Amino acid sequence: MVVVVIVGIILTIGVASTGRYIRAAQLAGTRNILMEDLGYARSLAVMRRKTYEIRFNSSTYSLVQLSPAATIWTHTLPAGFTCTATDTATYYAWGLTAPISVTVKRGSADSTTVQLAANGSVSHN
Repeated sequence: MVVVVIVGIILTIGVASTGRYIRAAQLAGTRNILMEDLGYARSLAVMRRKTYEIRFNSSTYSLVQLSPAATIWTHTLPAGFTCTATDTATYYAWGLTAPISVTVKRGSADSTTVQLAANGSVSHN
């Protein structure tokens, strides 16, 4: 009986830590996709020599070509995730942009921030 109780305690601890790991991995995956999309937008602006913006809403963000105006794609965040940005990410034909921060949240507790530098480089905290 003591062995069964000990095994039960160990399993309970394992399940709790597995849940935290899964939540952290999902947040990191969503952040990494956002970082790739920001890099792609910069590459597209330089390659096509046009100005592009990434416009953020709470659960989606869209890549928009400014002239002629056209939405290239819209990315929907996974259920339960939201993003907030300090501004629109604007990429000019020479690859530069205004610095912004984008915070990705899952629920109210888990969050991560992506930084976009003026030279177009992307990093996270």
